[in-house]
Amino acid sequence: MEEMDHLPPHLRKTIFEKLYKVAEYAKLTKEEQKMYDQDLKRKWDNAAVLAQAEETGEARGEARGMRKKAEELARVFKKKGIALDLIAEGTGLSIQEIEKL
Repeated sequence: MEEMDHLPPHLRKTIFEKLYKVAEYAKLTKEEQKMYDQDLKRKWDNAAVLAQAEETGEARGEARGMRKKAEELARVFKKKGIALDLIAEGTGLSIQEIEKL
């Protein structure tokens, strides 16, 4: 294993790649393993933070889109003379919000 710089093409199958990574890790010194583990943890933490940020961004975008659609509907209904309480009930907007549109 010490003589191999990379995995030969005929061994590039998932199980062999995993074994190769384990062997590479095993030949690291304790200090190198610690540094590797810290780096790997940092990578996982960053990925988790990014995933959470994406979820939050998507949720905010959806909420803004729903809000915008409700306001558009309220404007149309208001122009048609539909009662504000009915518009509020249908769109989820308050009567005050509808009056401002």
